Amino acid sequence: MQPIRLVSHLVLPSLAAIALLILCFRLDLDHRLAELFYDRNSGKWPFKHSWWAETLIHSGGRKLVISAAVVSLILLVESLFSPLFYAWRRSALYLLLCIGLSTGLAASGKQLLNHHCPWSLQQYGGSALEQPWSALLSGPVGQEKGHCFPSGHAAGGFALSALYFVLRDHHARLARLALVFGLSLGVIFSIGQMARGAHFLSHNIVSAWLCWCVATLLFIGPFRGRLAPNDIPLSSR
Repeated sequence: MQPIRLVSHLVLPSLAAIALLILCFRLDLDHRLAELFYDRNSGKWPFKHSWWAETLIHSGGRKLVISAAVVSLILLVESLFSPLFYAWRRSALYLLLCIGLSTGLAASGKQLLNHHCPWSLQQYGGSALEQPWSALLSGPVGQEKGHCFPSGHAAGGFALSALYFVLRDHHARLARLALVFGLSLGVIFSIGQMARGAHFLSHNIVSAWLCWCVATLLFIGPFRGRLAPNDIPLSSR
């Protein structure tokens, strides 16, 4: 396949993410979508503890991402001892790093940045006042600091978009399908969390951008655009 181009793989996706965020804020999509899932009559989030949103998408999705990381780790360890797995050493390490860094950065952002989850806000049955985005880096004003930006759960799904880079040099069609799979999984995770009142749309957009940047920068940086080694031991050919 053609080498990775920064414009098409990094600059354009970043501009698209910025455009989506601007559209989200201008049209107030965060709150418009939240209103679709929040029941004003009962003052509750009906899907917060639902089977499909909490058990299937949240708990089940987390297990899926952890399983992908564990499989990558197992392949990486096996590649150190078995020639059969040697060819996948770099790919396994790459995917493991993508999952770890993407979810780790999202978790760090949630601790460092000041933004509340929808269910924590007074307008959605919580106790916190919504802070303006200009206060994202500042401390709380007379209230507990928010820890909800960006979305860590969505980041787990979007992180699997890195499978695109794992497969692009082996099978172009499968690589595109892997990209669709990772993005779709991230979108499903995002919808589940928005339905529960755990995140706003903007949180998920930033998570998608973060995961794609991690995958792209790792691929063209430390891995130099090559995940399948050419020097596979003769015993494994």
